[in-house]
Amino acid sequence: MHRFLIVGLFVAATLHLSFRHAFYVSICQIEHNTASSGLEITHQFFIDDLEKGLESLGTGKLKIGTTEELAKANVYLKKYLKKHFNIWVDGHATDWEFIGKETEDDLIWIYLEITDVKTVQHLKVQNSMLTDVYDRQTNMVHVRSGNDQQTLLLSKDKMSGDLVL
Repeated sequence: MHRFLIVGLFVAATLHLSFRHAFYVSICQIEHNTASSGLEITHQFFIDDLEKGLESLGTGKLKIGTTEELAKANVYLKKYLKKHFNIWVDGHATDWEFIGKETEDDLIWIYLEITDVKTVQHLKVQNSMLTDVYDRQTNMVHVRSGNDQQTLLLSKDKMSGDLVL
């Protein structure tokens, strides 16, 4: 647990402290909540990086997190996520639900949920977020189920990974 926490805190602090970042990293946290029988998913991005990815859909500037945010911002965000983020539980494709988003300064947190997941033995995650925009994009995926915690590092060269929990 300490390694997982230290890596996450280091990356978050590094991301937050870099004014003009020359590296591209997103963080995705997937937690199996046995009480609600679901997967709770949180994505963290720099807003400017995510907007550049969304512009590949022809959205123009969405101005996410500002008072001028376009009304269709969540529609475009969900469309981009559907294309670039998928999960299979025990060999079965899943459909996630968009719960919402929060912004603070130059960061955005996106919340998703997959319901009716009583147990997880095998998890496949496809996360190609922003790899269509940045060749050096790295998507860290932290997965926690019970006492088991594992991390995937995904990139343009490896857009999906499998975990046995």
